[in-house]
Amino acid sequence: MVIKGQHKITPRRSYSVGGGPLYVGKGGWLLWQPEEHLHVHVRATRGRPGDHFAPVEVTIRSLDERRVTGTTMRNLPMGQLERALHDDEVDYALGNDRGAPVLDPGACSPAEAAVRTRQIHQDSIGWEDIELHLSVPARGKRADAFYAEVWRIHQAQSLKSRRPAADIAEANRVAISTVHGWLKEAKRRAAVQSPGPVGD
Repeated sequence: MVIKGQHKITPRRSYSVGGGPLYVGKGGWLLWQPEEHLHVHVRATRGRPGDHFAPVEVTIRSLDERRVTGTTMRNLPMGQLERALHDDEVDYALGNDRGAPVLDPGACSPAEAAVRTRQIHQDSIGWEDIELHLSVPARGKRADAFYAEVWRIHQAQSLKSRRPAADIAEANRVAISTVHGWLKEAKRRAAVQSPGPVGD
């Protein structure tokens, strides 16, 4: 968790993106496992000071000798990874890598990567799940704060799920089209400071 204006605690190094785990290592390297049989090593850097991290190098390893094909690469949900790199916590973890494991594919074998990510996972146990339930006003005009909260929850859930809007809809017993409407209104009102792509 990043505490703005206060001392920042040890960064979290385990997330979920596109339904698979994402681990933050040293030197801008991440290890992402969007499928059980794949290790996707990603190196991310900032183009300029103040920019978000962005992928600049990707190495895909098959863990069970399946071929890595063009279809394999096309099916990687890179948009979700890019959104994850814009998250404050992921950004902070990448920028504060002291004590982080080496996940550079040139410096660790798949077996070594598995051991290191397993340790990250063990260290991350206890991080709270995202609360998807919203206090939805029964009627009348909704405040900017409501739409800002919808956006925040959607962005956070998009790091864990392929269908964040559907998850929010289910938790609040509303139609998915209602959640999409809330997200559209959040952008229209500029209730969020830096709107990004709205996905599902």
